Amino acid sequence: MDVLYLEVKSHELVELHKRLVTIFNPNQEQIMKCFELERYKPHITVARKSVISDSIIETKKELESYVSSVQEFQATHISLFYRADKKEKYKKRADFCLTS
Repeated sequence: MDVLYLEVKSHELVELHKRLVTIFNPNQEQIMKCFELERYKPHITVARKSVISDSIIETKKELESYVSSVQEFQATHISLFYRADKKEKYKKRADFCLTS
């Protein structure tokens, strides 16, 4: 993979992911291609490996230490991004507020 990310452990996030996937109703090929459902890994994206240096990898180690010390946080919104193919940059499709 060309993405540098921090894996997070969150049952609630996995459940939210499953609900979102259900809304879009992908076929099996799309599920496999896009790492959906059981292949999904909750994470925080840090950077793309193709545009990072060794200093970013050191920063990742520091972030892992910080994230492992944070036990809980509350998200106030989620944003959905998409791209038609891998040559495009991601574009924001929608924002959803999670608080009332």
